[in-house]
Amino acid sequence: MDLKNYKVVYNGERKDTTPYYFPVSATVSRPFTEVAPPTGENLTITGFNWNTNEWETIETVSQDELTATQEAIVELYEALIGGV
Repeated sequence: MDLKNYKVVYNGERKDTTPYYFPVSATVSRPFTEVAPPTGENLTITGFNWNTNEWETIETVSQDELTATQEAIVELYEALIGGV
């Protein structure tokens, strides 16, 4: 399929960011948007703000950071309690 006559749009009411292809001449309206979703290893999409025309995201920690933090908390607890 030749995509030069199509534009990429996204469903702003879904969080899966699957691209859809509309003809270049088609008008894009809600729930679709031409705004590409942000990408990032630690970003989770929570929705799309239709007033500002921006994706809403939260930043999360990686599994490695979570594990390291939990281990540090356990070590601190053991140091404070005296290894009970």
